[in-house]
Amino acid sequence: MREYQWYYSQGGQQIGPVSQMELMALLRTGQVKTDDLVWTDGMADWIPAHVMVELWDRTPTGAIPLERAEPRASGLAITSMVCGILGLCCCVTAIPAVVCGHIALSQINREPALYRGRGMALAGLVLGYISIALNIIGLIYSLLTGNAMPFSPLITS
Repeated sequence: MREYQWYYSQGGQQIGPVSQMELMALLRTGQVKTDDLVWTDGMADWIPAHVMVELWDRTPTGAIPLERAEPRASGLAITSMVCGILGLCCCVTAIPAVVCGHIALSQINREPALYRGRGMALAGLVLGYISIALNIIGLIYSLLTGNAMPFSPLITS
């Protein structure tokens, strides 16, 4: 495979030749800007460096490689846990706790390098299911006894 010699232009001055690896290193360090013009043999005209895909690594400048990035807490896991806690007081948030918990667990299992929060998702699921079960039990109780069911089984009148 032929190694192309590249030229780049800064402030109207042509600089080069440099190898493709050298030019990629200059781009990564910011010594050559993405708007600086580049040219190599076979190109009709000078073009901005950001247009030349082969000059860019998979890791953009300033980005942390995925294997070194710190996983962040899943927003859905947090939502699941909060809705699960609130579900004990009002049954309205129990179903979103369960739905968000299942989606969060799926997200965490699919991309563990990006997301954490498995415990929060599980807590939201458990609390959501407990709240749903308590509300079903309260509904059945009120239907059998004829008593008015409180809004949530944990809130007594």
